[in-house]
Amino acid sequence: MSLPGVQFEKIEVSIEDNLLTVSGQRKEEKETDKKDYYSKEIRRGSFYRTVQLPVEVDVAKAEAHCKDGLLTFKAPVLADTQKKAVKIKVTE
Repeated sequence: MSLPGVQFEKIEVSIEDNLLTVSGQRKEEKETDKKDYYSKEIRRGSFYRTVQLPVEVDVAKAEAHCKDGLLTFKAPVLADTQKKAVKIKVTE
């Protein structure tokens, strides 16, 4: 997930019922003080995103890292929950 301008301390990552939730807050201030003019921009906002994971993961070994505005998430898949395809005979 791309999160430019967000400090990693302001990011929360959680997993519940096979749903990965990422939330946080962004606050950016830009101030310009020149001879002719003065300008101050303040951008604030919060974000929240939930994604369903395709398989069940081991939450005890889950990791999230944020570097250069890019959040990465890694978690091992639980071996006993892998889904298998089964053919079912269709009858009339």
